[in-house]
Amino acid sequence: GIITHKGRSSQDGHYVAWIRSTEDNKWRLFDDEHVTIVDEEAVLKTSGGGDWHSAYVLIYEARVIKQFPQLPPAPVVSAEAENTADEPMEVSSKP
Repeated sequence: GIITHKGRSSQDGHYVAWIRSTEDNKWRLFDDEHVTIVDEEAVLKTSGGGDWHSAYVLIYEARVIKQFPQLPPAPVVSAEAENTADEPMEVSSKP
């Protein structure tokens, strides 16, 4: 969705909401008690300028772009590897 302002200054003008329906994928303009279906071209013009609507707030919906396969199980650590994990590391004093 988009909230836009139409007017020459923030003190003068009108705010409206543009919402795209997830049911029919159509954009609707909510202007007080008036709701009208608008084409996508009108929505793309909300970049502002002159006496047309300027996008003020953009509202996004999270959606999954790509599904990843389930990760494989973690490798099993052998008993020998577990015993050496607690041994101190050898440190060299040479640069």
